[in-house]
Amino acid sequence: MPPFTAPKNHRTTTTSKPPLLPTKPRRDSVHSASAVGAVLNLSTTIIGAGIMALPATLKQLGVVIGLFFIVIVGVLTERSIEIVLRFTRAARCDSYAGVVGDAFGVGGKRVLQGCVVMFSTPLILDSPRFSRKEKQQDEDKGMFWQDDILANFDEDLGIPYSSLLNDVVRMSYCLHLMLVFPIVFFSLRLNVDGLLFPHAIPIAYDNKRFYSLTAALVVILFLGANYVPSIWVAFQFTGATATVSVGFIFPAAVALRDRHNIAMKKDRLISMVMIFLAVSSSSVAISSDIYSIFTAKNSEGSGLPFG
Repeated sequence: MPPFTAPKNHRTTTTSKPPLLPTKPRRDSVHSASAVGAVLNLSTTIIGAGIMALPATLKQLGVVIGLFFIVIVGVLTERSIEIVLRFTRAARCDSYAGVVGDAFGVGGKRVLQGCVVMFSTPLILDSPRFSRKEKQQDEDKGMFWQDDILANFDEDLGIPYSSLLNDVVRMSYCLHLMLVFPIVFFSLRLNVDGLLFPHAIPIAYDNKRFYSLTAALVVILFLGANYVPSIWVAFQFTGATATVSVGFIFPAAVALRDRHNIAMKKDRLISMVMIFLAVSSSSVAISSDIYSIFTAKNSEGSGLPFG
């Protein structure tokens, strides 16, 4: 009997993994991902309530300097993503945590997963409830503003069609939260599962673990959303630590580690710049947050106004 010969179009390599996104549209499944869907989902996640803070940022820095730093951060973000994708292909990994684990071992992978959990949890808890209810005065214009973004759109703004604008802003923000929650929750659940069950089969193949972990996280987030008095303190510290670590420090560290010898001189230079900017900005932000907290407590204790 002649030996079996695989057809020419049959791939015998078992080590390769399918790409995260298909190169051609699949007609045999309605659940296949697409580049357009991925871009829209990520855009919905990234463009959140923080975009409402851009006017205040430009007010503090000035239009020229503010736009300059926005462009710089955008360029560094693009380079960071490019580095992660390139090293993902080289390491034959299918996740961000896998790339970091390939470069720094299990310890590095666990640290990244912890940072993702720290970053995702306050983002999911982001809600109109999380604010201090007292108003603070803006010394430049004599207007009153509140820490809660939506609370500033709950009264007459002194402009034409003020009520309509308030409704549009509040409805669009609620719609944003509804669209963002499933995306961020997916990342949160995946990384919590990786931390709690590092040696188990993928959660997608274990229905019992999938439903149990999903229910537990939803309950915890619901209780937090109703009983945590203010999420902004957590936002301040996670933004200065976990966010910059996930966005810039880990990709730069992977490029500098360069286990597969694919990093170019430009990659190393950009990586060092990213680490320097991330560490320096985080140090300044954390110091400023700590100083603000103690200043606020001292002002409250002495009965003096602050802000």
